[in-house]
Amino acid sequence: MESELGEDSWLLVLDGDIAVVSPNMLIEHYIDHNYEITLFDRFFNYEVGANSYLVKNTERGREFVQRFADYEFKLPKSFHGTDNGALHVRYFESSPIPFLVELLVPENARLVNGLCAKIWRQSENYRSLYDMEVCSRLIIGDRTYFPDEKLRILPKGKAWVRDLWLLKSRWSEDDFMLHAVKEKQLEKIRPEIKNVTDDKLYQWDPTQGNKRTFPLLQRLNVTKCEVAPRFFLF
Repeated sequence: MESELGEDSWLLVLDGDIAVVSPNMLIEHYIDHNYEITLFDRFFNYEVGANSYLVKNTERGREFVQRFADYEFKLPKSFHGTDNGALHVRYFESSPIPFLVELLVPENARLVNGLCAKIWRQSENYRSLYDMEVCSRLIIGDRTYFPDEKLRILPKGKAWVRDLWLLKSRWSEDDFMLHAVKEKQLEKIRPEIKNVTDDKLYQWDPTQGNKRTFPLLQRLNVTKCEVAPRFFLF
């Protein structure tokens, strides 16, 4: 960031399985110049999303990205959730302290410093991983805006990306990007397009996340994107 990007420019980090479904929207809409780090809450649990975040290219922003990246080499041997888990727990001077807690909570207010990390080290599945994330959020509290740290956490439904499977592969004009668009995990046959009631549409259970289809009506031919304008049937 320091050598390749201009100072005070913006970096948008995206998972490789995030796709833009509404090209009429702009990421600039989500920039608040009072904050240098923008995270967001995921819909279906207490997790702060690690699949995408917006960072200003400042000393503070670069430090956040570097510290988060370094945690790749400190993951426990448990069901750690890769970057999703690491965002909530980190090691500080060889002692386990939740990453976001260490960033956002004064040291004298951390009543259960090692508890969340202990839950993480013993994690065996997504359910126990979510327990660790809840633990971290309980320490942080209900606050989502941290002016002193120039960091904010957008509430559910206010971010630029959400999981594809939440609405059974359907999306609206309010959606900008969708996460979990992995072609090898998509169902081969698209179900019949028809109106469904809200109670049939919501899919909050992440264990059912593998039941999803490609969000556009046509498959993409990326080779054509390189040579000429290409229009896709939405």
